[in-house]
Amino acid sequence: MTKTRVVVAENHPSVRENLRYLINAEPDMECVAVARNGRQCIELCRQLLPEILVVDEILPGADGLAIAAIGRGDSALLNVAARAPAELLDVGEK
Repeated sequence: MTKTRVVVAENHPSVRENLRYLINAEPDMECVAVARNGRQCIELCRQLLPEILVVDEILPGADGLAIAAIGRGDSALLNVAARAPAELLDVGEK
């Protein structure tokens, strides 16, 4: 079975790692990379061509809206803006 390739872009380390864990826990998904800023996210997407991008709305280097605009030109990229409170992800940040 081919897994759906996901890139996560999030500037908070604990949220990044929790999202990676949750994605990899799905049998049909694989988090192929995580980015800590917008520039890194754009580079990873160009290299890895993920089917799904989970991106924080506010990132250093390029925000989620700028990343989504870049991704629109690539038919293999689905942009998903994620917004979840820390307690939902159980990261202990408040």
